[in-house]
Amino acid sequence: MSKEFNFTDNKDWLLPFFKGFNEQTAIPDIEDFAIKNVKKIFKKNMRDSVFSIFSNSTIKEPWKECAKSYTLHEISNDCRESPGFNNKFVPKKFNYNTSKETDSDEYKRSEQSYDYLRYSDDIQMVIGTPGSDYTRRDDVLHKYRLIEYLQKQNIEHYKSYTWVDCILDAYNEEIKIDTIVKHISKIPDFKDFYFLSLHFHGDLESRDYDSTFIFRLEEERKKQKPRYKEPSSQNKETSNNNQQSPKNSFFNKGGKLTGDKSKKKTRKSKKRKSKTSNKTSKKRTIKRKRG
Repeated sequence: MSKEFNFTDNKDWLLPFFKGFNEQTAIPDIEDFAIKNVKKIFKKNMRDSVFSIFSNSTIKEPWKECAKSYTLHEISNDCRESPGFNNKFVPKKFNYNTSKETDSDEYKRSEQSYDYLRYSDDIQMVIGTPGSDYTRRDDVLHKYRLIEYLQKQNIEHYKSYTWVDCILDAYNEEIKIDTIVKHISKIPDFKDFYFLSLHFHGDLESRDYDSTFIFRLEEERKKQKPRYKEPSSQNKETSNNNQQSPKNSFFNKGGKLTGDKSKKKTRKSKKRKSKTSNKTSKKRTIKRKRG
């Protein structure tokens, strides 16, 4: 495949195919559903039909292989071109039923189903490798990733979703991407905001973004930041003591405070003053006696 499958570019045929699959409950496997739709406008060769009656063969007809041959231009030996089916490759055992009108809904469903078989492996590869989103621009796929995240987190309304349900929601234009972002941002302990920005088109710094989305995403980021809490009365006292006490001063040296030293110096100076004052008073009394 020279170009990666793009959900946005293939919406016209893939969306009605997925809708048709979800509306029915008889066939749980999506590839079996597609094969049944294609076979409705074909009939088996008479010789092969008679042979199949007496045969217990359970070999599956190579519808998918023939459809992929049409894509890869590597024609399988079990396939042939069908002029009635727009020269698409189909199993050799089947002929186009000319009674089927090409403008009928049945024919359109067969074409959509054939295209699904043609691209089914590519679709599974794309949705199975999220790392490739770094280089691919596909609005539907990025939207799918965000919805798939909600489904995997078992968020209510999404937890019963299948991958087809996720794709259908991604195709729904009424479901806006910023609405999905808000759902994700409400998940407890969610911190991967880069994941949100990545699946809107890549990095927040890109100028290709919708400015409204960026603003709302930034607002959600701010809401997730822990709010400032008023300290308790006990914490207030300790903080006030820390502010008043010089212990946390940048000018402390060797664990001894400059403030303590100054207090010690004043005490020593007071003692010295008291001693000198006592001496002078004694000298004065002696002089008086002599006189």
